Amino acid sequence: MFVGSGKNRCGGWGTDRMMEGFVPHLDSEVRLSPRTIGGQSGAIAHHQGLEKFFRFGCEEALLIGMIDGRRSVEDLLLGMQRAGVDWSGDDVVGFLSMLIRERLLLPPVQEFDQEKAEQLGRKTDPLRWWMTPLSSVVSLRIPLMDFDRPALRLSRHFGFLFQPVAVAVWAVLVISAMVMMALRRDELAGELSRLFDRQMWIPMLGIWLLCKMLHEAGHAVAAKRQGVRIGKTGVMFFLMAPLAYVDVTASWMLPRRMSRMAIALAGVYVELAVASVAAWCWWCLPDGLVRHIAAQVFVVAGPATLLVNANPLLRLDGYYVLSDLVDIPNLRSHGRRQLAGWLEYVLLAVPRESSLLSGWRVPFATGHAMASVVFQFVWMAGLVFAVSYWAKGLGILVAMVAVLLWAAIPLGNWMLRHVRDGDWRRRYRLGLSVVLIVPFGQWLWNQRSPITRRVPVVVRYHDEQIARAPSDAFVVGVFVEGGQRVKSGSLLMRLQNDELQVRHDQTSDRLDLAMRREVQLRRQGKLADAEIEKRQAENLKHQLEDLRRRLDELQVTAQRDGMVTTSNPIDLLGEFVTEGTELVRVSDAHEKELLASIGESDAPAYRRAVQSAQPVRVRLRGGVGITALPVSLRPRADVQLPHPALSAAIGGPLPVQPDPESGENRLIAPRFTATSPIEPVAAASVRAGQQGTMVISDDRTIGQRIWERLDPQSMR
Repeated sequence: MFVGSGKNRCGGWGTDRMMEGFVPHLDSEVRLSPRTIGGQSGAIAHHQGLEKFFRFGCEEALLIGMIDGRRSVEDLLLGMQRAGVDWSGDDVVGFLSMLIRERLLLPPVQEFDQEKAEQLGRKTDPLRWWMTPLSSVVSLRIPLMDFDRPALRLSRHFGFLFQPVAVAVWAVLVISAMVMMALRRDELAGELSRLFDRQMWIPMLGIWLLCKMLHEAGHAVAAKRQGVRIGKTGVMFFLMAPLAYVDVTASWMLPRRMSRMAIALAGVYVELAVASVAAWCWWCLPDGLVRHIAAQVFVVAGPATLLVNANPLLRLDGYYVLSDLVDIPNLRSHGRRQLAGWLEYVLLAVPRESSLLSGWRVPFATGHAMASVVFQFVWMAGLVFAVSYWAKGLGILVAMVAVLLWAAIPLGNWMLRHVRDGDWRRRYRLGLSVVLIVPFGQWLWNQRSPITRRVPVVVRYHDEQIARAPSDAFVVGVFVEGGQRVKSGSLLMRLQNDELQVRHDQTSDRLDLAMRREVQLRRQGKLADAEIEKRQAENLKHQLEDLRRRLDELQVTAQRDGMVTTSNPIDLLGEFVTEGTELVRVSDAHEKELLASIGESDAPAYRRAVQSAQPVRVRLRGGVGITALPVSLRPRADVQLPHPALSAAIGGPLPVQPDPESGENRLIAPRFTATSPIEPVAAASVRAGQQGTMVISDDRTIGQRIWERLDPQSMR
């Protein structure tokens, strides 16, 4: 915590009431040390029992330095005035009240009654009592163990990683990995498209936790090399995402800025080294699961770390480095105080207080505050949406708590503070602002959702011939190979079914016999018996034709011009295949189509997309994006799985369940299907069986979308 130089007002505690004989005493576990902060003399207070650190500006440092257990409040006020500090009694009382709330100063329980103790913060605020469990829903920190001794052992074994030679090797490794990944960015994009495959969620979670543990270990080792005592380590859940943490706040006591910056950057330093090693492993390994995991490690430890931990607009490692670099302790607090003052001046005509900073640091802090507010609004909104989308109803509840803590309660407190203010002009301006903002909120609620709907699709060949075994048979001849061009009528395979051939021969013999007997009976004048034999011969003739057709089907021929897309049809040579077994596929690589599976809730929006007759974007796995024109839905929805690649059982997006009769997978809920053609140029860049999503505009309003997400069925 940082308390800047300036006056602090006391809320609800009169100067005369507190000055009646109260002698302030610092807690015995508080240690003060002088420090130059922002070019001015200041101090740092360390509460050893709470393991908290506080930074004070020059005026506050002067006052807290005079608290020796002998001076009363009146003596402290006189001492400040003799030092030339323009503080009033309310300012002194306000600062002492803050010290009591932060448990740096012993509360005046002995000298004052319960009413006064409550005014000094001894009694818990009901709002704070509710906010504590609510904040645990958004961010919950679980300390596990003291990490000082493990950090000491780690520093003995791995401290060399922070030596100058190791830093030089690290720089070469990171730069070379960045160059290599930039040169192979197209191939990397294909890996990134598979980053959040359902079957990789558990490995992804393990990679995330491992990288963050190494990150925090880097902080601990770097801090221990500087002689800093390490506090607790544990697990923190932020919006249900698990994170590791280690307490190195004692690094605030280090006098050199470069030392503090090195500790703040140590986690990023370690993760970038891990990302670089993973990048080179990805480059060296053959295609497969291990190579894909290496790509995941690179993304989590590299770009994700730079975007989050090294970002100075988030209050993480990058922020503390920037704060030390520009020598502005508690940069965010200063900047947001100045930004809030400017907004209050514009909206409510509240006089702006003088900045606690000076020179170029004033506009720098304000600019940083503006940038961080915009970025964090987008960032947190994205996180809130992601949690609400991923965790359904539970995620919506977490998102509502986050909005309550981050926006609703602070805004409500700010409005209440100005409503209680006696200045009617501020109340008028505040009411006018509300009158303007509330209709805007209602208008925004009724706007069409900017979030698009996504319809699962899969690429397949258009008019593809899938040759299957017409009956149980042996494959005795294979006359094509994968990738071979064939003409319609070309012989692809020959099957042999001896039993079918025997039945054919026997039926042929019986037919000949029946025809001879018919002739003989007619010569003998037995016309009735001859007619019976004739009918039997006709029946046998039909059977023989069917058997000949089935024998002809054992000669598998191409029904269209195209290319054999079965990879190795020769593997079937000599094999016994059952009826219906797939033998070979023939299609044209330039003739592909998109098979879309549309749920009943998405059907109205899809029909509107069809009526618009405008191409829509299609994003396929592998980093490929194409456009397609939606076509009309098939009339009826059913539970038949439209394509095996869409089954959730093999990583597809559609949940399935086994059919109790056939045992084959079927959809849990009925869905419509539609087939959209793919242009020949685009067809050459996609593969059959490639999954993806068709992006269509959402016909719901923002309010409807939120309300649907709050549906109790989404909690299941």
